[in-house]
Amino acid sequence: MIGCSDNQVTQAKCGEKKVVKAKCVGNFLFEGKSVESVTISRVGENMLDIKEPHASYHQDASIELQIFIDAIKTANKIDGIVDVAKADYYLTMSFENKTSSHYFLWLSDDGGSIMNENDSNTMYRLHSDLISDLNKYINGYKE
Repeated sequence: MIGCSDNQVTQAKCGEKKVVKAKCVGNFLFEGKSVESVTISRVGENMLDIKEPHASYHQDASIELQIFIDAIKTANKIDGIVDVAKADYYLTMSFENKTSSHYFLWLSDDGGSIMNENDSNTMYRLHSDLISDLNKYINGYKE
């Protein structure tokens, strides 16, 4: 299941991934750290040309913040060597302990991929159930 917390679990068949759209309560955990915010910037001419952030989600935008956390957590590693084009977006995940993680994001209407800035040899395919919401939230839409 993809979603917020144990108190918001819905019925799902064993092994089924399911997106839960509900207001989250409590911590937004990623790799053992509490996520404070996610900001999104467009990528310009090349991967070094990161524009000013155009969308930002904090804990008060719980649905949106959780979708970005879930997108990274549930992405599937792409086997082999990938030849990448310039990314569409640059995502910064900031944590309450004042550290951050950075990701390059490729996103279209029917799919997407993500790569951790610190691991440029590994790319992950985003879960298809999240693509529509990611496209919406990338452009600053809030529930």
